[in-house]
Amino acid sequence: MNRKVTMALMYATEKHAGQFYPRRDEEWPFITHPIRVALRVASFSSDTATIVTALLHDVVEDTDTPISEIRFRFGIVVASAVQALTRHDDTIPYKDYIRSLLDQPIARIVKIADLQDNLYHCRVNDAPAWTKRLIGRYIWALELLTSGEEARTSVD
Repeated sequence: MNRKVTMALMYATEKHAGQFYPRRDEEWPFITHPIRVALRVASFSSDTATIVTALLHDVVEDTDTPISEIRFRFGIVVASAVQALTRHDDTIPYKDYIRSLLDQPIARIVKIADLQDNLYHCRVNDAPAWTKRLIGRYIWALELLTSGEEARTSVD
């Protein structure tokens, strides 16, 4: 494994320590999500910056880590992509956030893999209404990011 990828894996594991998320009927360590996203990315890209970004994509958003620390440890390219992926302003509509990723190749690739992983783990049949709305957002975003064109479905 590439040294930078190993460093990012260790760093993300440390930062996400103690975080869990429900998966099916049990809780899993949150770090399994960025690992799955990175493996998805690595299955079609050998670009180190993209794989490192995939591992770090939730660190700033879900921990107290400042983007300056990502920049210092992993460089401006990774930090810029992580910054683009970090939803830190709830006043910006989700549609605008997703559209902002269209012109950022690394962030766009990682977000596609992130959405695919999120959708894979959603349970639709017995999902509450809020989960079904979230699934609709994910599908809209995935269609836009993969095609570059607005999907016909509406999203809040």
